[in-house]
Amino acid sequence: MIIVYFITVTGSTYAYFALSASSDNKISGTTATANLALTVSKVFPSNTNNLVPQLESALGSAISSTYKCVDGNSNNVCQVYKITIKNTSTASVDISGYIHFSGVTNLPNLKWRLLDSESTLGTHNSYSATGADNLFVDRVKMSANQTNNYYMVIWINETNSAQSDTGTFGATISFKSSNGTGVTSTIGEIRIGENLIKNGDLSLKNNTNFSSFTYGTDSEGGYLSYTGNPFDTPTANEYIYVDTSKKYQMSADFKSNNTVATFYVGFRSYDIELQEISAKNVMYVEGSLTTLKQDLKNGDTTIYLNDTSGFHVNSSTPYYQLGLIFWNYTDSTGYTWPELTYSRNAWHSLYDYDKVDKTNNTITLSSPWNYGTILKGTKLSQSNDGPSFIYSLLSGDKLTSSWQTRTVIINGINENGYYTSTKFGYGTAYIRPAIVFNYNATPNTTLYMKDLTFKAIE
Repeated sequence: MIIVYFITVTGSTYAYFALSASSDNKISGTTATANLALTVSKVFPSNTNNLVPQLESALGSAISSTYKCVDGNSNNVCQVYKITIKNTSTASVDISGYIHFSGVTNLPNLKWRLLDSESTLGTHNSYSATGADNLFVDRVKMSANQTNNYYMVIWINETNSAQSDTGTFGATISFKSSNGTGVTSTIGEIRIGENLIKNGDLSLKNNTNFSSFTYGTDSEGGYLSYTGNPFDTPTANEYIYVDTSKKYQMSADFKSNNTVATFYVGFRSYDIELQEISAKNVMYVEGSLTTLKQDLKNGDTTIYLNDTSGFHVNSSTPYYQLGLIFWNYTDSTGYTWPELTYSRNAWHSLYDYDKVDKTNNTITLSSPWNYGTILKGTKLSQSNDGPSFIYSLLSGDKLTSSWQTRTVIINGINENGYYTSTKFGYGTAYIRPAIVFNYNATPNTTLYMKDLTFKAIE
């Protein structure tokens, strides 16, 4: 199931307030487990002025005009959303889409309909905002890597008579497969101060969103516990959308029955396609940036560069620095990430330390190149690596048998290929809270957690 949630909050008039979305991943497809990625964006209007009633007969003109749902008094007469769903797996999946309104207060004329495009009304039917599951996409087959876009308009219908529409409304959009369920993830616009970790406060009184953990209670309330194998890395189920331009606060309470055991707690990072971001996708040896002097093709055993003076290699160079990261990665949105930011085109153990010829600016590969053609002029750096995820709350820490609160501020982007526990990595669009359990393999260890929060504070 994929769920989108958007809210309009007003006083006596109407104004766009917030838009968010969440997606259940691991939806069962027709041949295997399928992964769906969902994004939702408000197309227009771009302002947050009041929303006023609009004649349905004039709705087509409102969305196709240059004013885009804004009337002559600068009031918003409608809101148009773009819903993008992508099947990111290799399996096909059948999906159906629904909209479900809730929390509607005194809005008898609130309506919605699909559009042919963001500026084309089309011949779709219009529907009142009701609490039922209203179907708008019926059993659509999505092939592997297929992306579908849907456009929807919401407005208050003008009745040409006195109207008392006032209040608030909320709605969910869901995409469901016939037999698929999965975990939830939150994407979309961030609401300041809201805990983005589903069931982080354990208000559901179970282990929802923390299926690897056990829920329990004591005299102080609910908690999660984990007793597993050393080096286990249990992770929260949901993907949380983040805006890396914002400042976040992460916090949790911890204790352990074993005061010698060590733990790491923070979050894993994922890009817009929900691919996990490893350190090798963002780290590099500083000062090694250069460009290909010749095309690099499958079967080549020598790489020709314009400059190798920045490569740091000697007999003690680790394997993960004996590789390359190419700054030519383009994601599913069409965005090509600049050099020294984020790339999935990174490989380790490509050559030995003594095969970097700084006189002729060449690198002799240990095996023939087999990662496809990379064109002359492409920028690249010497590869690097580091921690698998961001250890923000605990970093090899020991705990006591009493509850301790750990809080950290996450702010900004890790620059220059370094690792910082209080910053995001380039490419980050989602995170999931995660731990490394009992890193020093101390027997008979249990970790306890509660009051997990992750919220934007600016």
